[in-house]
Parts: sequence; C-alpha cells; structure tokens
Amino acid sequence: MNIGECVKIRVKRSGMYQQLRFTLKIIDQPIGKVKVLETKKRVDLSELVRIADEYQLPVKDKDNLAVPTGKKLIDYLVE
Repeated sequence: MNIGECVKIRVKRSGMYQQLRFTLKIIDQPIGKVKVLETKKRVDLSELVRIADEYQLPVKDKDNLAVPTGKKLIDYLVE
C-alpha cells in the first residue's frame, strides 16, 4: 500500500458489521514519524487490535492507537 491509499475494512461497531474506510498515513509521534492505518470514526479497541494484527500495521481511530501483537510502535518508524 502507498501513502494516502484507502482500504475498506469490515468492522464490528455497536454489535453491527460496517465497512469503514481506513487511510494509510504518516503521523507524528514522540518517537518520530510512524506509518499507520487511520479512520476518523470511533472503533472498539478489540477491533483495532484485530485489524492491526491482520494488516501488520498500527491502526488509529479517533481516540486510540493499536499496534500488532508482539510489536512496538518503534518498529514502524519512517526515515
């Protein structure tokens, strides 16, 4: 995937499945610039972790940031 590219992912929100649009972006974090999948909607943390594990990228919604299991945010730094 390239920066700015969108992908629709099936997400369970409030007991219903929905298709949400996630965009691949580079965001600033205290450790540096990080590549993440981002959506403007609010998603449950368990769903964020599932998506992060599935795509092997950090996933950010309106309030939270989830990283794939066994990884750290520093693993996704962009030079």
